[in-house]
Amino acid sequence: LILHHLHATFPSDSFIAEESSEALKLDNVLSNTILQAIMELKEEGVPSNVQELMDSIDLGQTYNKDGSTKEGGAGIKRRVWCLDPIDGTKGFLRGKLDGGQYAVALALLEVSFFFFLEF
Repeated sequence: LILHHLHATFPSDSFIAEESSEALKLDNVLSNTILQAIMELKEEGVPSNVQELMDSIDLGQTYNKDGSTKEGGAGIKRRVWCLDPIDGTKGFLRGKLDGGQYAVALALLEVSFFFFLEF
């Protein structure tokens, strides 16, 4: 949902996230369960079908491991959002009551250009 909302608000920005929709593509029950949970939020602007959900998750898959942009990418963008939705997965799985600690990590990287003129 985070990438979905960021993309709606900043459509020309780029995104990096480690999660992809591969597991959802392999498991229709899982993808429909997640979509149903999202729909129960009754929040405006959320994915309304499984394909839109997977597309939103895959917004973070813009770069290859070597840093190059994936096929169809628009090259290096001025602004790039980096998201780790569950930083501390083991802590998240343990849960709040069992001493689990986790965070939603979100960063914005913005390229600035500096010019130096020498006469």
